[in-house]
Amino acid sequence: MKPIHWQKEMGRITLLPERGRILQVTVGGQAAFWNNPQWTGDWNVGGDRLWVAPEVDWFWNSAKRPDVQQYQIPATVDPGRWQVENLEPSSCRWRQRSRVECRHRKSAVDIELTRCISLVADADVPYFTQWMAYRTDNELRVLSGTKGQRIGLWSLLQIPAGGQLMFPCRSKPAFRLYFGSIPRALWSRTAEQVTCRITGDHQYKIGFAPDVIRGRMIYARPVKGGQLVTYREFHPQPWRDYADRPLSALQTQGDAVQVYNDSGKYGGFGEMEYHSPALTVGRGNDYLQDASYTVVGFVPTRNWQKWVRHWVR
Repeated sequence: MKPIHWQKEMGRITLLPERGRILQVTVGGQAAFWNNPQWTGDWNVGGDRLWVAPEVDWFWNSAKRPDVQQYQIPATVDPGRWQVENLEPSSCRWRQRSRVECRHRKSAVDIELTRCISLVADADVPYFTQWMAYRTDNELRVLSGTKGQRIGLWSLLQIPAGGQLMFPCRSKPAFRLYFGSIPRALWSRTAEQVTCRITGDHQYKIGFAPDVIRGRMIYARPVKGGQLVTYREFHPQPWRDYADRPLSALQTQGDAVQVYNDSGKYGGFGEMEYHSPALTVGRGNDYLQDASYTVVGFVPTRNWQKWVRHWVR
């Protein structure tokens, strides 16, 4: 199926139906998401996608240490077998059933994923002069699986290098390293916020616990006349279990938010990622829902400080 375009007065949203993802959002002629100019049909096309966690079970061939040579993306996750269940002028609903298998121990889960993207036409967006907004509703249902296995929803958005990714925090902003290294020049911290530079030339991945972050992440990239902003709002639930954690801390509470900065090997992009709480197979509940709200827009330089005070602080 060819890409689907939702064209509005202030911008355009492009869907890639067979991949169950938003490929691009364009506002004022500016593309907000990273797309691979040399895409070969693999997972790395770019845009806003949905995977499942924990990464250590479904993607790493070994749980001993991070080794990119031991990393493999399961075809049942990406590209998967997404089917368009319903398509309207301002919404699209996908569904797929798949099986994920742990790569380093005997464990597997059969799941059903549902994903719905809906345009938001009446958003309250102070200080943006042009914008597009959408809501994402994801659902995970466990059909069967190995008892005790955790599984959760993992939302990832690929962004072009050159900007700053901001995370408002509740208190004592802290993060932990998954792999690579993050030089001090690539991040800064205040009492209520962590900011990471996305350069696309130095690989690192870090994570934030669900009791640290406020449920907002903002990517701002300078463009002519102002900032092109991708704002995402979601709902961390620190009283629940999260599945994704560093290989060095597998017995701890998982993280709700992660940042990835590519080295250039895969195209030189960054990723703003967040997780839902996890389900545990055989422990009662076999279904969860997750929702997020995303605004992509242009903020002129004259509005920037007002925008920061309203949206970030």
